[in-house]
Amino acid sequence: MSSEVVEIDPVEAARAVRAGTPLVDVRGDDEWQAGHVEGAVHIPLDELGVRSDEVPREGVVLVVCAHGVRSRKAAAHLRDLGIDAVSVSGGLAAWPED
Repeated sequence: MSSEVVEIDPVEAARAVRAGTPLVDVRGDDEWQAGHVEGAVHIPLDELGVRSDEVPREGVVLVVCAHGVRSRKAAAHLRDLGIDAVSVSGGLAAWPED
């Protein structure tokens, strides 16, 4: 059973992360090395199944990738596990500059 994915606007997501909401980055290693949001937890999508225990279980968790496709898949998986995961619409491509 696949849970409905909830999305958040990137501007709202950036505000939430600055306020302390956890952010999980599901991009690949090369993408992560090229740049990422400070404080994000890096768990590539292909490792999420075995590393989901590293995702906070309490409260909302934001999930981001490059453009929003992988984060939607990751958020659906996490929601199926009972985690309140929300995908960042448009991914880091739409993330606001500080």
